[in-house]
Parts: sequence; C-alpha cells; structure tokens
Amino acid sequence: MTGNILTDQLQILQQCREDPGSTCLRTDPLPERDPDIKLDVVVPAYNVEKYVGACMQSILSQKTRYPFHVIVVDDGALDRTGEIVDRYREHPQVTVIHQKNKGLSGARNTALLHSVGEYVLFVDSDDLLAPGAIEHLIGLAEDTGADIAAGSYSNFRWLRRVGRKHRQISGVLIPEHDMTGHAWGRVCRRSLFEKAQFPEKCWFEDSLMHHIVYPQAKKCVGTERTVCFRRSNPASITHTAAGDPKSVDTVWVTLHLMEDRKMLQIPFTPVYYDYLLEQIRLNHARLHGLGTEIQKAAFLVLADRICRDFPGFRTQAEYNRSTEEAVRNMSYDRFSGS
Repeated sequence: MTGNILTDQLQILQQCREDPGSTCLRTDPLPERDPDIKLDVVVPAYNVEKYVGACMQSILSQKTRYPFHVIVVDDGALDRTGEIVDRYREHPQVTVIHQKNKGLSGARNTALLHSVGEYVLFVDSDDLLAPGAIEHLIGLAEDTGADIAAGSYSNFRWLRRVGRKHRQISGVLIPEHDMTGHAWGRVCRRSLFEKAQFPEKCWFEDSLMHHIVYPQAKKCVGTERTVCFRRSNPASITHTAAGDPKSVDTVWVTLHLMEDRKMLQIPFTPVYYDYLLEQIRLNHARLHGLGTEIQKAAFLVLADRICRDFPGFRTQAEYNRSTEEAVRNMSYDRFSGS
C-alpha cells in the first residue's frame, strides 16, 4: 500500500477514535517474591456492589494447601463497592487498595505492583471462582513445571447456568493457538509480567496475553475442569461495545502490542502470524456496528502491517487461507466477500 493511501486509512480510524497510544512496556519493577506466598489473586473492582461480596467469598472459601493472598483494587467506584471491600481489610489474606479510576488495566497493574507470590490469578469482580480452582490450577502447574495452567469456564446469570461450558483443551498446549485470549481462568507465573503490564486507556487490554505473555511461557498446560463461573452481565463491555467508537481500540492495541513485542525481542513466529490473520477477522466483527468504511480501514491498516512484518510467511491453516489471500493482495472486497 502506498504511503498516502495508508495515511488516509489511519486518518479514517483516528477520526472515529483517536489512538490512545497505549503501550505494555513496564516502567515500574515488580516487588521481590515472598517465598511464603504461592499465589496472588487479583480482583479489580468498579461499581460491582451487587457482586463483589460473592466474588470475594468464592475466593476466600477455597480449600487448598497453597498459601495465597488476595489483592482487591477499588478502582474509584461510584457505588458502595469501596465500602464493601473495606469489610475485608482486617482479613489476614486480603490487601485492599483504593485508587482514582484507571480502568480495568490500571487496577490490574496496581495490584501487580503489590504482588509477591510465585503465581498470579486474575478474577473479575462480578465472577465466581469455582470450588477447588486454586488447588487444582496451582497443583497442575507445580506437577508439570508449567508457567501457565488454564481451566474451563461456564457462564451464568444469577443462580442459573447460561449456555454451554467453554472447555479448555487438556494437556500440554501451544499457547498462542490452544488458549483463548482472556487473562482470567488461569494461573500465570508472575515473572511473565516482569517486563510487561496491561495497556491502559484502551479497550481489549487482554490482548496482552496472546501478544506478550503466552509466547514468553516455556510450558503451558490446560484442564477441562471448570475453574471460573462468568457472570452474564448486560452492562459489560462485551454486551455494550457494538457501535461504540472505542471498538477501534481493537486496531490500536494490536498495532502497539506488535511493536512492543519487537521491543521485547519476542520472535514473530508462524503461530503468531496465524493469530494475526484470525485477529483481522475478529476486528471485522468487533467493528461491525461502525460501518463498512471503518471496517475497511481497519483491514487495510493491519493487512499492510502484516505484509511488512511477515514477508515470506505462508499459513498452513486451511481456515486462514482465504484471509491470507486477501491480506497479501490488500483486497478488502475479497476479504469481506469470503
């Protein structure tokens, strides 16, 4: 693509949603490890007065031989969330932090700066940790020497399960292929976050996992056991993002994390190439409510970046071949038609 055409496509995206310039590169070092703490459970909390108590109870009621600590961050909530989490302030296993609103990423990053365990587990404050989840995940990681142990999850609304169980493949995993991109539902060795944090001021912060965290792991394992119950919340970004200009962050965060990956000297691999081809399709779906002009601009911008960063790469995945053909020909019509 010529420079002028690429500039035009970037301008179209900028007019819809200005690039927040988010980076994942860590500037503040993590604390030294406390050998007496095996796991830090991170709970970001914002306007969840109806749910955070049940979430905390599901964590603190875990039966496990592994010593764990809970770091709950009140991210400037406007309801009674802060008051509710303060009830746990005297609990020996809990640290409560209050801060001005910095978003989900900012709350997680604050918690990481207070973490001291060998592993970290992220739990959203409107979700529930399944009984025995900590024991099973840490045991799996310890027994196999894995840096990441991931489990299955189920969705629920109030006390009723909604939809099917989302099964994690069991056994040794190809992390950028066999695991979904969310940060919750898995324990990760804390050292995977020594050079990186969640990108702030943008949506789709969990993209950090596929771009930066997973490829650093020497070994990942999975289990079909359910470790998390995800609340179906009509107010969540998942349910309200359609048509919101912030959906364009799916492009910005991808571009910045690709650059961050270079800075961290994490190789661009065939598996990563396939992931980015899938990302083009995911971007297209996320931007559906913003119209064809935005979808086309997003396709062309990322396709151009892939062509420049992956010369000579060719997918071996049948499901990616039509997307690859469109990308290599810089043809949005071919892409959208397929």
